Amino acid sequence: QLEAAGKLAPFIGDLKDRLVGEPVLHADETGTRVRTTKHWVHTVCCGLLTLIAVHPKRGRKALEDIGVLGAYAGTLVHDGYASYDIIDHAHHAQCGAHLVRHLKNVGQTDAFADWTQAMIVVMLDAKGASEAAADAGQSSVDRRTARAIRRRYRACLDRAFAVLPEGPPPRRRHQGGWTIYERAAWNLATRMRDDADQVLRLLDDTAVPFDNNIAERALRMVKLHDKISGTFHSLDGAEAFAAIRSYLQTAANHGENLLGVLTQ
Repeated sequence: QLEAAGKLAPFIGDLKDRLVGEPVLHADETGTRVRTTKHWVHTVCCGLLTLIAVHPKRGRKALEDIGVLGAYAGTLVHDGYASYDIIDHAHHAQCGAHLVRHLKNVGQTDAFADWTQAMIVVMLDAKGASEAAADAGQSSVDRRTARAIRRRYRACLDRAFAVLPEGPPPRRRHQGGWTIYERAAWNLATRMRDDADQVLRLLDDTAVPFDNNIAERALRMVKLHDKISGTFHSLDGAEAFAAIRSYLQTAANHGENLLGVLTQ
């Protein structure tokens, strides 16, 4: 593995350069262990290119060291993790699938079921409008449709804050009369209000997908490795695994025979 990863160094450098020029990128991260120490496996990818990297950190330091996103100026799709905010030259788009899951969780409380269910419908309508516009060859959803969706989006948030105490909630849980369910609802509603442009980015750019599934699929083999093989025995081994998976998954994205590219 280490020998193969060494041979892949020029490929990894070229891969990073190519990713910087892509109009839409996806990013995600997941935890793993190198011996007994928590590490993070990061991915930056698009439809045809997949970069996987291992780093001791999850946040800003890791993003800077990996080296792709610091100069990126396209649209970055992610799950809303705050560290991605440092990528200030790029547009941001948040994964709608993550938000729908959060809405369903918050909606399990009867007091919030009304606005969360309505917001899920708005989110799915935005997805449908963006995909229909893309199929028609349009780079964005027509203004009238987009304006109507945004109006419904804001109305859902108005309903959300109408049934919540005046925020922000106390810093500590179980103080100030707030329940954990109200805190979760307030946090989600505030996030969707403050990041509305990111949540609805797909209306302005139909090349932006509704979800971040590309990045999640890129990390699937890492989780499979953890389940089967357990922890990595060294950082060198983890980095070699990441380099080889970057190479193989990029080849698979292009429809290449994996045994053939391993031989190469």
